[in-house]
Amino acid sequence: MDAALLARAGNAQLRQAMPPSVSVLPVDVSLQLAELREAVAQRHNTVNAVLLSFSLISGLCLLLSAAVGWVLYRRVCPECGRCGMALGFTTFILEDMCVVGERARTMYRCAQEASAEELRRATALQQARETLKERLQSFLEVADSEPQRLRIRDCLERTDVEDMRNVLRDVESYFRHAGPEQRILMLLESLKEFCGDQEFDGYRIEAFEILRALGFREARTFVVRMHHELRSCAKLLEQEQTETSLRRTGTEGGYGH
Repeated sequence: MDAALLARAGNAQLRQAMPPSVSVLPVDVSLQLAELREAVAQRHNTVNAVLLSFSLISGLCLLLSAAVGWVLYRRVCPECGRCGMALGFTTFILEDMCVVGERARTMYRCAQEASAEELRRATALQQARETLKERLQSFLEVADSEPQRLRIRDCLERTDVEDMRNVLRDVESYFRHAGPEQRILMLLESLKEFCGDQEFDGYRIEAFEILRALGFREARTFVVRMHHELRSCAKLLEQEQTETSLRRTGTEGGYGH
């Protein structure tokens, strides 16, 4: 459109809009449309460039934040796992990490206390089992009847603490109600399988002499010591016989060849 024609049309419209009493001077309302379009386009391009820059920066910041968050999650998750807590990504994003960390520490502390308590119970149980085993072993060596020895052996093989307590209580009650002489005789019975009658009578006489002179404890100590010595001698003799038998077998085999 011609600029001059547009200016004349503008002046005509202005005269029609004004009252007749008002004089209207001719006004130049010509517009440079090409320059105006160029200025508006330049301004729009500038705004679009700024918006695009902000969009790119926001996207990069979002990606960087997500990457940093994922790296932190990968570092924090094993720490929570060592405390016994499974940390989900949703929990990591939505919850306060200070609260989550305190909860993980509490769970770890509770787990450690439970583990320590379990260890204390296991240690106490093992100590009680060893103590009961030693006491039953001492009674096994001096038990005067085969059923009683079988019961003690069976109890020692099972190693059940409650059963060991019951058997020990019964055995102690049995020995407690017996007099010193009878208890020494019960102890002496354990020597018979390791010595002859004449040697056994010598041990019995000596044990009762110690009982009358020094009391039951010393007499019992003497019998138990004799039991250990005789048993050790019997084992040594058995080993020597076994070695002799093996040597004899080897010699006979060499002659055979």
